Amino acid sequence: MNFKFGINSENIKEFGRKLIPLLALIMFTFIPTSHNSEIFGIIWTLTVWIIIVIYISYVGLFNRINYNLFIRGLVFIIIYVGSITIFTLIRNNDARLSIYRIAPVLSLIYLTSFKINDYKISQRYMRRLLDIFFIAMLIWNILILLGSDFIKEFTINNYSQYYEKALEYTFYYKKTVMSFGVHTWASYFYIIMFYLSYVTAIRTGLMRFYIYCGFTVFFTVFLTSNSSLVYGIIMTIMLLWLLRKKPIVLFSILGIIIIVIFNMWETLWERYKFITQSDTNGLIARYLIDGGSFKNNFKIILSSMGIGFCIFDNMKIGYSDSGYIVYLTMGSFPLIIIIYTRLYNFLVRNINVRYIWFILFIIFSFELALPATYSYRFPFVIVFVIYYLNNLSKCEENIK
Repeated sequence: MNFKFGINSENIKEFGRKLIPLLALIMFTFIPTSHNSEIFGIIWTLTVWIIIVIYISYVGLFNRINYNLFIRGLVFIIIYVGSITIFTLIRNNDARLSIYRIAPVLSLIYLTSFKINDYKISQRYMRRLLDIFFIAMLIWNILILLGSDFIKEFTINNYSQYYEKALEYTFYYKKTVMSFGVHTWASYFYIIMFYLSYVTAIRTGLMRFYIYCGFTVFFTVFLTSNSSLVYGIIMTIMLLWLLRKKPIVLFSILGIIIIVIFNMWETLWERYKFITQSDTNGLIARYLIDGGSFKNNFKIILSSMGIGFCIFDNMKIGYSDSGYIVYLTMGSFPLIIIIYTRLYNFLVRNINVRYIWFILFIIFSFELALPATYSYRFPFVIVFVIYYLNNLSKCEENIK
């Protein structure tokens, strides 16, 4: 008697491929960052960056790595940034080496050496993953707006991040941040996922993706930050264009948004008025005001070639408010040129030309606000975006 289990190498490969975007979605959206509101420390950080290296290597099983490109980048980091690091440690007794500075740079060098050309995942599967994100976003953020104690406790216990009490401030103002901790990060991920839904709506005509776009605009408005203001305006313009031939849907979505915003207009107006005029937050406070968060960074940038992978115990240096400033602080213009040139070439090499310019705009504009490319979430979200957009453009199936 013969038994056939229906498992072969192609089944295993297909399952392996499907894990790539699934794991990416889990890691950049749902991975917990705290336990009982205590933000995870260095062990969690080391574990996450090890997972990132393993994940990128796993992606490489189905794609191609340019070893020459990887080695050139690695040699540059070791020789150039390594030399700056050693010099800084010798010259300054208050300087110490930090794994928090090393891991993001090396991971980005590794990731940007890849050509991702695996298009064999069905578009239906990718759309299901997008559904998971938006359904979670809808439930999570609606509960935030309703003042649910359950979602407040759940989020603070499991998704506290960046700094203590950040989420308490967020929930006090009912900012619709989902699992992303702070409004600026939420606006970044919202506009990325909005764009995926936007191009899917155009390509498939499926109504739920129009609705996802509408709710994303709605939730972005309630983030009340400089980033949400800029990206919210962009998304609103795109939404109006998307719905220009669907007047019923357009008026339904806009009607809901207008009614809710009208009822909270005074509060929203005061918040946006505050953030646009504030001299303590936003781009003006960071870049233009004397004594801003980059004060010590500018001293380093203007007086040296950087501090490498070091941090100082006696000096507050900003590492959380701008990707450009982070790389300039670490290695001056040679490092920032290498990092962003590699990133640009990686994105152009891996994303279809019809989608690349909007993605480039989001990636490079957001670096003014926060160092997204320096975040553990970046490798996961960018791999998800690449897989999604390339499967959308290459897949020939027409299952709706």
